Amino acid sequence: MFHLLLAIIALPVFLTEVSGEGEILTIGTIQNSKGYFTVSNVRDYPGAVPEIYLGYLDNQGEGTLWYYLGGENEALQLCGFAGKKTILAHRPLQNAMIVLQTGGAETGYPVFQDQFLGGAAIFAGTEQLVLAGNDSPGDPAVRVAVMNTDMEVLSNQLYPDVQMEVASVSSLDGEICVLGSTGLSGWERDVTLFFPETMEVRHYMPKPGRSTPVDLVPLVEGCIVVCNTETEDNGQVGGVLVMKLDGDLAIQWTAALYGESWISASAADATGEGIVVTGWTNDLPMSEVNRSDIMLAEFSLEGDLLWTMIHGGNTVDYGLDVTTCTDGGFAVSGCFAEELYNGLVLRTDSLGTLEGMGLEEQGTVQPLASVLQNPSCGGTISVLLLETMGTDASVRLIDMSGRVVGRTSAVIGGTAVFRDIPPGIYLVQAFTPLDSHTIKVTVTGGAQ
Repeated sequence: MFHLLLAIIALPVFLTEVSGEGEILTIGTIQNSKGYFTVSNVRDYPGAVPEIYLGYLDNQGEGTLWYYLGGENEALQLCGFAGKKTILAHRPLQNAMIVLQTGGAETGYPVFQDQFLGGAAIFAGTEQLVLAGNDSPGDPAVRVAVMNTDMEVLSNQLYPDVQMEVASVSSLDGEICVLGSTGLSGWERDVTLFFPETMEVRHYMPKPGRSTPVDLVPLVEGCIVVCNTETEDNGQVGGVLVMKLDGDLAIQWTAALYGESWISASAADATGEGIVVTGWTNDLPMSEVNRSDIMLAEFSLEGDLLWTMIHGGNTVDYGLDVTTCTDGGFAVSGCFAEELYNGLVLRTDSLGTLEGMGLEEQGTVQPLASVLQNPSCGGTISVLLLETMGTDASVRLIDMSGRVVGRTSAVIGGTAVFRDIPPGIYLVQAFTPLDSHTIKVTVTGGAQ
């Protein structure tokens, strides 16, 4: 048995405010070679016709360029397609949905007049961009359009016999998959998948109650679906349900994020260990005192909740989208407000914190120790003491309340091991009389 040590170059964490005249909501951020590209909507006042506001941030979160995109458009979603920044946008005064591509100047785009106005989403494949949605809020028939890399519309088809409220669209095993929900008796709703190429429709009821799908993350085999849910299990208080479907699209496991607060998800993305989910949480009862905060959480591929993190203060804070970055950290797009909303980009480490300690090691310029597996599965943490320590070292394990829950020591080049550690987040601290080195590590409990 051998271990592979990976060197991760951690980029800075930051919180950047996107501010200007009027109300601003930041709906998406993607990473590029020089930093980050972000898309926001700006309104002169709440309810006014919006304009799209584009921004470039460097790796420290400093704005390097900001500009408005011409026209009265509302950005709904951002993705990268065919090497270009691609934006799904709504033109409210023309009753149209459009797909823009930009790189400093607006380029050609298709216009879908009187279509996709009841909700829409895009998915960027290698050769095709897929748009799915409903034509109007009162008409749940599904429409799907496909564009090529030149933004030519290859197909645009309405499926009147398929009735579902579309939440997102993706690709599973090379086949277009539309995620949505279907109303059942009373207030209940299920999770629905529609495959236009085969006309297959699948329904899932992971928990009795109301499930509102948010996002679908494709995997090598199967997928993970993220829903907002209200069930009897949590007294019909809003929570987040994560559902793993296997390669045959059967439910493999479900995991829930419930609490005494109302919790709502808005977006998800794949990570190296599973998926990350962002949204918001609000203490109950909701009031001017109990305001919402940004919620960030990661689930493993086995259904473990690896960690949760809350960001916010005395303002109203919402996470609207999340992107996994090259170093394993996350870029959350969202907004905050005391009165009018301002946009924000929250760039965290790999454990959702602004401390810059996730998988990235903190301490001396020359590392003293390295965790062999992070996250660590099965309750065992193995710490390799590197030759740079110069002497034998003591190692202690600290939980997030600050308690020392384990102590050991090891020689240079040796391995210090902590066993039977409960799932959670811990600090591993290796220290000598002259120096110390701290690493934050996640312990998971394995499949449930």
